[in-house]
Amino acid sequence: MRLARSIPVSQFADGSLDLGSIQTSLGGKKIKGRWVNDVWDFIGLLTEQLVEDIPHRASSLELRAPLDTTSVGKEKVFIEEGADIGPHVVLDSSGGPILIRRGAVIAPFTHLIGPIAIGRDSQVLGDRVANSSIGDHCKVRGEFSNSIVLGHSNKGHAGFVGHSYLGRWVNLGAMTTTSNLKNTYGPVQLWTPTGMRDTGQQFLGTFFGDHAKTGIGTMLSTGTVIGAGANVIGANMPPRVIPPFAWGDGEPYETYDVTRFLVVAERVMSRRDVKLSDKARKQLGEAHKRRWSS
Repeated sequence: MRLARSIPVSQFADGSLDLGSIQTSLGGKKIKGRWVNDVWDFIGLLTEQLVEDIPHRASSLELRAPLDTTSVGKEKVFIEEGADIGPHVVLDSSGGPILIRRGAVIAPFTHLIGPIAIGRDSQVLGDRVANSSIGDHCKVRGEFSNSIVLGHSNKGHAGFVGHSYLGRWVNLGAMTTTSNLKNTYGPVQLWTPTGMRDTGQQFLGTFFGDHAKTGIGTMLSTGTVIGAGANVIGANMPPRVIPPFAWGDGEPYETYDVTRFLVVAERVMSRRDVKLSDKARKQLGEAHKRRWSS
């Protein structure tokens, strides 16, 4: 869906724009949707969003039966032709539907718990993976729950990630672990450009910007924000707010040189047979110039 005419983003910022007056490419047709007020709503609303979206998405796909798997639960399991599911995989749809797209590989002894959507050509390589949306060309290993991965991101090793949001081209080092619950069991606060905000959510992990990376054994506190392009290393738990393109093992972080960053990004993307286009290079360069600090 696209807007019928260009509208400056500034008109959305102060909340004065009448959203009902906006004309879209759909004309006057009404569609169902859900209003998202804050970035953490993507996590808070994830389960019910998946329950609604998965059957709609599956209705246009060429599906096959879940052969040689153990299926538990009464909700539907949708497996697109071309998906590869290994032996001893458990598909538990007790809490919601499951969708596995073409080209996806589900390794033996993986336990998938719905609602969950696995994107095209992604790999899920064992352990318990639940209530998540995993985009195309991703790799997930180890315990993973209530989280979103946009695409081309890599969690290739053990380590718990829960109630978190991973942008594109994120790479998590082995044993990277997110805390998603405070010891007090109280609501989690999260950094925003306007300051710390009370999310009202009891469970909230880490928000990883595009191209963010963590080193081996990184331990992340509840409600952490890691800016795009940041490279976090070291054995100490980093602060809860790490600016974009930060580099190092603790504060004060150095700034990742943009030329070096682009060289690494190009190298990373080429491993997935994706070329860093001139447009993407320019966009990342502009993001580096406009990086915020904590």
